[in-house]
Amino acid sequence: MAKATEEAKKTNPGFFGKLSQRCVGFFKGIGRFFMNMKHELKKVTWPTKQEIINYSLVVLIFIAIMTVVIGVFDSAASALVGLITRL
Repeated sequence: MAKATEEAKKTNPGFFGKLSQRCVGFFKGIGRFFMNMKHELKKVTWPTKQEIINYSLVVLIFIAIMTVVIGVFDSAASALVGLITRL
């Protein structure tokens, strides 16, 4: 009789047994995620200092050009609205 109860506990761990298994699985998953992330970051080719400077300059020049373009469109739209409202 005692053997049957022990075997039932092994096959059916109950609520708290399932909960502890889920918790262990959850934390193993988190650990696996960070290990995979570390492994993938080793594969990354990081830019050099000169490349970062070049990329930053390209971005700043693009921002300056877009500022001028949007400013011109805004001025033109404002002038157009002004003309329409005077009529």
